[in-house]
Amino acid sequence: MKRKIEAGPQKAYLVALCQEIPRSQNKYSCTVSSSMSLSSSSTEFRQYFDELLLLAESAGLTVVGSTWQRRKTPHPRTYIGAGKLSVVRTEALKSGASLVLFDHELTPSQLQNIEEILGERLLVVDRTAVILDVF
Repeated sequence: MKRKIEAGPQKAYLVALCQEIPRSQNKYSCTVSSSMSLSSSSTEFRQYFDELLLLAESAGLTVVGSTWQRRKTPHPRTYIGAGKLSVVRTEALKSGASLVLFDHELTPSQLQNIEEILGERLLVVDRTAVILDVF
């Protein structure tokens, strides 16, 4: 079950997925939303990530860290890999975050699996939940 962002100051750790889409044999672009395709090192990806940052700040969150992962497809159970989630957990707790914000809508099963890996100390929310919280 998705949990609502509580009122008051909270620290957030951002997570984004860069989905690889073959352009040619040796070149890839990244999809970070359904309508955007771009190079993983481009300023466009940075702008997308900055948009997530602004969205978090609009919800009253203080962003204390972030990471992104390049994958061919989202992991069906955990959106990003379980190993990367372990890194996210460590970094989020070390930075004092109380929640982890994902850049894309998570399925209910992904949300549950992520919550199990990240533990009870970190609230897991996705982009859609933050948008609903702001508006």
